[in-house]
Amino acid sequence: MKRKFLGLCAAALLLACAEQPQPALENQAINSAKFAALSVATPDATLDGTNLGMYRGIFVSADTKYHGELIVSITDADTPLAVVALDNGKSLYFEGQALGDAQYRFKSDNAFFTIDVSDKDNVIVLGSDLESRPIHIRLVKDEAASRATVSLGTFVDTADSNFAGTWDFISTSTSDITQPIPFPPFIFTITVDNIDELVICYDNGTPDGRMFNDTSQESFTASGCGVIPAGTYAPFTLGPTVLDLPLVGPTAVDEIAAFGQTTDILGNNLTWNLGSTINGAVPGVQAYVDLSCTEVASGTWSWNGRSGTILLD
Repeated sequence: MKRKFLGLCAAALLLACAEQPQPALENQAINSAKFAALSVATPDATLDGTNLGMYRGIFVSADTKYHGELIVSITDADTPLAVVALDNGKSLYFEGQALGDAQYRFKSDNAFFTIDVSDKDNVIVLGSDLESRPIHIRLVKDEAASRATVSLGTFVDTADSNFAGTWDFISTSTSDITQPIPFPPFIFTITVDNIDELVICYDNGTPDGRMFNDTSQESFTASGCGVIPAGTYAPFTLGPTVLDLPLVGPTAVDEIAAFGQTTDILGNNLTWNLGSTINGAVPGVQAYVDLSCTEVASGTWSWNGRSGTILLD
């Protein structure tokens, strides 16, 4: 199945002329307790199905200098808040205000973004700015009944280091992988997060940069890597977590499996493969693997005469 690849520039990235953010400062001391709580908060089940609650997704400045997971909280009872957990271990914090008609502006001393959540399943970015550059934002609703997760990564062209950017996954659904255990006989079930969306951003030398997303993936047949048995799967992530495996006991796992993927970007096919596990030749050490479970240097991609690598953050 060939995936439909949608080119986006953060929905509707508009520069607000009235806003003149200053150079970005990380780890701002604004309502530190509230922001710390937001970073580890879980969704309120009573807000499932509404456009209030938590949203989770990708935050990338147009020059890809700032890259991280964005968490947004919108309720009637408190000030809207947003935090970005950057891939360098630092954070950006935003306080929000309601603009009416399900629109909210989030602002710090140095940056802002405005979103429309009228349709919780199609969050629209109305404007943004960070260091005089737009921000690529992709948000999905994070609900108690359908948790959203984010995995961050980067890519680079092997022959051209200037052709590089971010390579991220969003999950909003899960699948159960079952494995029969012969003695004593029973079925062991592992729940994985489906890779429901791929988000790619890169700096193409223009003020706006580029962002693409893909919400359709192909199944693949694997010989079995890490704790996952051989079989046919849709692309997934698992962990980091600890599973209590039969006959083995508590086992740390952190895996991604997505092979044989094909995507149309701007009329040219992007093909890519990415597998990783911490149960490779050196247990506990992240290793990249190919479809046959052989350890390799990284994930790989090929597009429009270019080829390169994919690395996880």
